[in-house]
Amino acid sequence: MVGTRDEFEKAAEEVRKLFNERGAKVLEEAAVSILREKIECVEVKEALSHFMSHWRDVVRPSLVSLACEAVGGDPSITAPMGKSLTLLSGATDIHDDIIDKTMVKEKGHTVVGRFGGD
Repeated sequence: MVGTRDEFEKAAEEVRKLFNERGAKVLEEAAVSILREKIECVEVKEALSHFMSHWRDVVRPSLVSLACEAVGGDPSITAPMGKSLTLLSGATDIHDDIIDKTMVKEKGHTVVGRFGGD
């Protein structure tokens, strides 16, 4: 069944809202974990802080939560797994930007774009 563009936009907005509801808290917990680390290198600490201030990826914790619920489980128990996947995803995102020398994403500088690849 093919819907109108307005119907598609409405459905997409509902999915975004659901993903934000399911993943925002886990993303915040991941950010707090990173920012609480005792990092002595000022440049690394600033780079991670920059990354965290622009990072909005709630897909993985949301999918874990929804998958658990879909099979009858309690989605609240998925937070540690969602957090682990979120941290791993962030690390691979930074690594990918370094390898590809990506300077800008979504109208903002990447870690490489702001701090360089060294």
